[in-house]
Amino acid sequence: MRGLVYCLISILVLGGCQPDEVNRSRFRRDLNSAFIIRSIEAGDNGEFYCVGLIHLTDTTVVMKYDQDLNRIHSTAIQSLPQFAGQTVLTRNGSGWLISEVLKTGNQNEVYLHQTDEAFAILHSQLLYSQLTPVGRRSGTVDEIVAANGAITVVLDTGRINSLGNYENYGYKLMCLNPDLSIRYSFPTNGIVQTKTQILPSGEVFYCGNSITTQPQLVYGLIDPTGQERYQNVMKRDVQFAGMIGVASTSKGMVIQRVANSDQLLIYNLIEPQFGDPIKETVIAENHLNFDVFGGNPLPAQLTGENGLALLNHEKLMLEYLTFDEDLNPSLRFTARPHGIPWIQSFRQLHTTRNTVIIGQSLEDRGNYDFVLQEFEMNGELVE
Repeated sequence: MRGLVYCLISILVLGGCQPDEVNRSRFRRDLNSAFIIRSIEAGDNGEFYCVGLIHLTDTTVVMKYDQDLNRIHSTAIQSLPQFAGQTVLTRNGSGWLISEVLKTGNQNEVYLHQTDEAFAILHSQLLYSQLTPVGRRSGTVDEIVAANGAITVVLDTGRINSLGNYENYGYKLMCLNPDLSIRYSFPTNGIVQTKTQILPSGEVFYCGNSITTQPQLVYGLIDPTGQERYQNVMKRDVQFAGMIGVASTSKGMVIQRVANSDQLLIYNLIEPQFGDPIKETVIAENHLNFDVFGGNPLPAQLTGENGLALLNHEKLMLEYLTFDEDLNPSLRFTARPHGIPWIQSFRQLHTTRNTVIIGQSLEDRGNYDFVLQEFEMNGELVE
């Protein structure tokens, strides 16, 4: 198995045994890459990064592309000597914020690193340390957000047994300064899958699912000193709920969830200062948006011109939707089908050129390919 993992990493990082397919219409397909995309991050001068994992491993890979979708280079993070643990990455300025979970014996530690473009560590901060019985797991990072002069990190500090079941729940939302010094730590015990957005005021809006027999949406606002302004609960008759992300419009915060075996996509518009619900939008049940990383999130700020790719599982293709300020969705275009049985994950990046780049990790009878395409907002492939 280890030999297979190293082979897959080599195929992706070194370019593979088969050449990439590239043509003038902004299309790239990396064959047998086993790359499962987690995010697409904007860089400088039209460049961008695809971040994800090698299938069935904890190996994080970052692939850098130019604005013509030509891959510049790939980096397997765990192959670098400064990183050995499980990692989560997000872009921050001209560098990266990288969380790292290290387990040595029964000691579990979580660090946050600030790196430069080449992943050299500039600053580090220990976020969490706990003795965990052998065979148990504790301490993972669900999300890192950097905006408006602050950084939020969501830690799952619950203890999980050798069967993968929780022995106890524990979530923590940490807010840090740009130098990685800790501003405050806010416990969100009883709330799982927490997502955050840092407002221009320095307040942090958060949302998650409560741990009950019937999932309930919990959301709240934390002031810049770490004091909670409010926490509200919204009940809905669902059997399953998964959090995907939180965005903002000119009218408030948008909470994005899936429910009932991923068949129901729910968007709640919330007035942020007092938490009053404004509107709920539900997308048709033939759309899916949930994967190993939680699903394809809305852009942090919805402008009416950017939007969201969703999987139409009846047509086996992606559909790109935009939302107005009242959270009314509109189908902007349909991404071309590829004749692939299943899409493992997909993400989008709206560019400053008023185009959208969509990345798809595809499975075809045990083979995993990665496809990148760039679309005009009318659905035409960029020439």
